[in-house]
Amino acid sequence: MSDILANDFSWSQSRDRSYQKCLRRYYYDYYGHWGGWESHADPQTREIWILKSMQSRQMWVGGLVHDVVETTLRYTRQNYPAVPSADELAQAFVATMREQFKASRDGQFRKTGRKATRLFEHEFDVTVADSSWRELRDMGVRAIRNFVASDTLREILAVHPDEWMPIERFEHFHLDDIKVNVKIDFAYRDGDLLHIIDWKTGSRQSEPATIQLGCYALFALEKWSAEIGKIRTAEVNLTRGEIAETQIADEDLQGTREYIRDSAASMLRRLNVPERNEARIDNFAKVEELRICRWCNFQRVCLGGTANELLKNRARGRA
Repeated sequence: MSDILANDFSWSQSRDRSYQKCLRRYYYDYYGHWGGWESHADPQTREIWILKSMQSRQMWVGGLVHDVVETTLRYTRQNYPAVPSADELAQAFVATMREQFKASRDGQFRKTGRKATRLFEHEFDVTVADSSWRELRDMGVRAIRNFVASDTLREILAVHPDEWMPIERFEHFHLDDIKVNVKIDFAYRDGDLLHIIDWKTGSRQSEPATIQLGCYALFALEKWSAEIGKIRTAEVNLTRGEIAETQIADEDLQGTREYIRDSAASMLRRLNVPERNEARIDNFAKVEELRICRWCNFQRVCLGGTANELLKNRARGRA
């Protein structure tokens, strides 16, 4: 059996977001970084691979909250119906946040080569007030306390873990010949209903993430033998303590299918050898607006510097 890792094409909503934001960023995200983990990788490929895994501070804290929720539900599955206290979970969250913050600030990954947290703000020397870091900490603690006190957790605990689906696992289904990747936060059966839960920690959305929820429902239909009309989804915003519930209808799924087909077809058209998922950087144009580049992980390799430096040079040129 070959131990070579293949860069095969697959579709996901995160891939689509990258594609829609900037084609050059998409190239770095899914092609330019490939093989950067190898000891013999050329310097630029390795740099792209390192930059790919950076997170903004908001994404980082959101991910830590997700980790706490996942760990808590795994613990409860093994020790049903016991749930760690909100104080225990909050203390563990703060301790992890402090440890990872220090590792990122000290550049542990570049120093040791081992996996470590890498924050955008530290990599690009973005000035963040101490009060802003404390607000992030407090937001995470609030989200964890809201989770423990939530009606959603109460409803989950009312169902025996035998009815819980796999927790936070990367899965996939196929739409025609397109492999579609999903990672469902949590799901459980309650009678003939299937409940799918998506934890959120960001600001309020104007409408549900219909494509994302549609993907979850399509996966449930194929892999969990769910029935259309008996799938309930809930976006649970832990920061705000808000829930947006949706019943997935057949027309929602048809719209999701069409969106995935169109998005994947557009991605594949840009490849020089689609059947081998081979891409050429020239087929992926840079975005024109430096204000977008300012928050891109790859600005150093893409622009030959940073967006802030280019913006300052432009300002000097106008002076």
